[in-house]
Amino acid sequence: MIELERALHAFSARANGHAHVRDLVRHWKTEFYVQSSDSLSCFRLVLRDGEIIGVETTTPPIHEVLLLRGETDVLRAVFSGSEHPLTAYNEGHLQIYGPQADQNKLDAISLLIWGA
Repeated sequence: MIELERALHAFSARANGHAHVRDLVRHWKTEFYVQSSDSLSCFRLVLRDGEIIGVETTTPPIHEVLLLRGETDVLRAVFSGSEHPLTAYNEGHLQIYGPQADQNKLDAISLLIWGA
């Protein structure tokens, strides 16, 4: 699980260092959750003022939120950049839940960071 947490911190640094991503999320005050389906561990990423300001271990959310769920290896591969999130999603290895507008933002972030 430490590897997934490292991948999330590396992703945060990469997203925060990407000028176009920062512009895209400048006014998006949200948090999203990343939950491992095989270990049930969960992380919360907090976005404020154009950057991810926190990655923290948490309990799975009980209310409707933006949630990415997959096996630990898939999540690690996606957030470390070795697997494109769209590929993982299309193959059914990554599930995304939450409001459509938030999912669209994640899609845009994905395109900026990983390309089409």
